Amino acid sequence: MTEIDDAVIALNRDGYVLLDDMLPRARCSELVDMLEDTHTLMSPYYAANAAAGHRLNFHEDEKIVYNLHNKNLAFLDFIDPEPVFGIVERFLQQGSYKQDDPVVLRQNTGRTPMPGGPAQQLHIDSRLPGGAFPLMAVVTWMLEDFTDENGATRIVPGTQRRAEFPPDDTAVPEEISITGPRGSVLIMDGAVWHGGGANRSVNTRWCVLSTYVRWFLKTAFDFSQNMPADFYAQLTARQKQIMGFTTQPPLDEFTRISARSKEPEPPAPYALPTDGKS
Repeated sequence: MTEIDDAVIALNRDGYVLLDDMLPRARCSELVDMLEDTHTLMSPYYAANAAAGHRLNFHEDEKIVYNLHNKNLAFLDFIDPEPVFGIVERFLQQGSYKQDDPVVLRQNTGRTPMPGGPAQQLHIDSRLPGGAFPLMAVVTWMLEDFTDENGATRIVPGTQRRAEFPPDDTAVPEEISITGPRGSVLIMDGAVWHGGGANRSVNTRWCVLSTYVRWFLKTAFDFSQNMPADFYAQLTARQKQIMGFTTQPPLDEFTRISARSKEPEPPAPYALPTDGKS
């Protein structure tokens, strides 16, 4: 069996797989600096968070950089790196026609819990628990060491098969902590019970989070409206497909009737709020 076969077996069995040495340590440090600088620059422009209902909707205890694909060309490398994307693609093509449906990026962010930040409620990202086939894969690129002290991801193995949500504010004895050195990559089924740990350290714990879904599911942001033209020009044909530029719904029946286009459809004009500002 291949590395991809082994990883998909682990994902189906446990709901996660951990890969070592996917990024050089020096590169991780460079990316952490980029995320810190970008968060400082962009966060004053973030829209107010009007969502309510549970603590996962509040972000006061963390730093987040959204839509990495339009912040720095360096982050385009995270769209489809191998062998990570090969694992995600094979995993999410299970059950599709000829095991060959497209897989698209749903969201790509940078995140760190703040020092002293509490643990997250156990939750799922796929919105629907259980199911015969996976809907979502979550890739966590560890740009800093993930330790028990700084809030490593907690997982309850095998729970991607449970047709229920994690209990609120309740400890689950089977929970484990996924630790690893910077440069490691954690791939999870979006339906596995998981949550960030409490950051009991005085340090950050930056990661890049890339979420992938089956092509007919909705993305977290409208990439067709927020990709700058000069960034789009740097994408490969495969990256354009993964970013959803061949799976955007048509404007109307006079434009296109099929759900997918044969050629990528370029994004609308877009500029960041900081463009042109010193």
